[in-house]
Amino acid sequence: MRCIRVVAGLLCISAPLTAQTSNFVTRLGRDTVALERTVRTGSRVVGDLFTTSPRARRAHYVATLDGKGRVSRMEVTTVASVETPPAPTVTIVEEFHDTIATVILTRGTGKPDTTRMTVHPGASPFIGLSTGLLELMTVQAHRAGKDSVGIDMIVAGQPKPFPNYVAKRGRDSVEMDFFGLPNYLRVDEKGRVLGLNGMRTTQKFLAERVAALDLDGVSASFVAREKAGQVAGMMSPRDTARASFAAPSVWVDYGRPTKRGREILGTVVPWNQVWRTGANSATQLNTTTDLRVGDAVIPAGKYTLWTLPTPEGTKLIVNKQTGQWGTEYDPTKDLIRLDLKTEALTEPVEKFTITVVSLGNGGEIRFDWDKIRWILPFTLR
Repeated sequence: MRCIRVVAGLLCISAPLTAQTSNFVTRLGRDTVALERTVRTGSRVVGDLFTTSPRARRAHYVATLDGKGRVSRMEVTTVASVETPPAPTVTIVEEFHDTIATVILTRGTGKPDTTRMTVHPGASPFIGLSTGLLELMTVQAHRAGKDSVGIDMIVAGQPKPFPNYVAKRGRDSVEMDFFGLPNYLRVDEKGRVLGLNGMRTTQKFLAERVAALDLDGVSASFVAREKAGQVAGMMSPRDTARASFAAPSVWVDYGRPTKRGREILGTVVPWNQVWRTGANSATQLNTTTDLRVGDAVIPAGKYTLWTLPTPEGTKLIVNKQTGQWGTEYDPTKDLIRLDLKTEALTEPVEKFTITVVSLGNGGEIRFDWDKIRWILPFTLR
């Protein structure tokens, strides 16, 4: 509100609110996986999020903020860009009233699914690959003026909130939880996101704020590629490697992450940390016969496989727990740890690949990615 003095007193004129625009590009290695634009005017944030994987989709959201900058209501509409037959439009309405969050999710013409949950005041919505919604959380935390602020995160379709936090990690950086692992975000003096580094999470996304973004033009180019049959597909599709030895069989079920121009060992797959040996759900080994590896034996059964890479060599961990997500490693359930042979590949392998090779009365399990092959030789008992 701007006021000027006139003869009879003061005349107040409502000045137009200045819109604050944020543009974000999110990449996985060299590949763009999301484009986003948000426009904030007063107590309202309007966002458009375009994602490329597994198929092109666009989400439009409108968030209403309360006097403390917290979301009081959000409406989201998600539309598939190309799919045939068309995927149903998904609409989400989220309302926040102090300690109660209500989420109404509707797919196409189906019956709305309503979930009510207890939350801490200041709970915030979450959409995968949306940096703009993370920015609402970092700005909210900045306004609170504390070194660490707890913020419940609401994911539509889930029965309860995910406890989250925004914690200062320096003058211009904060840490935020991503389902148990830390995202690191660079922020400006108002708490707005300048960049995101998710290399410590399982997703490995990098996002950056850009000054300008032709959202419609760039998203149209991705849609055109998909119409031409160049579908991005899942980021880490599932696959199964099998080998049969007369009656016995050995197979490995695993997720297949892609190199995407990144350094793998020491970066995507850190040194001296247990890795899930793939992506998403834990990698599974099933053998219908005992396998002998040197002097050790893997009894017939079902296991999960983990690896521990170090600059000096890599161990394969055979674990008795099965059916878990790939971040849920329990060392108390290890069956055995085995040394893997390492070979250099002449040509880099783009997509992580496991093969089970039959070699007479035995064989090898091979793990190929980038320029490295790990090998577990075994014989049948």
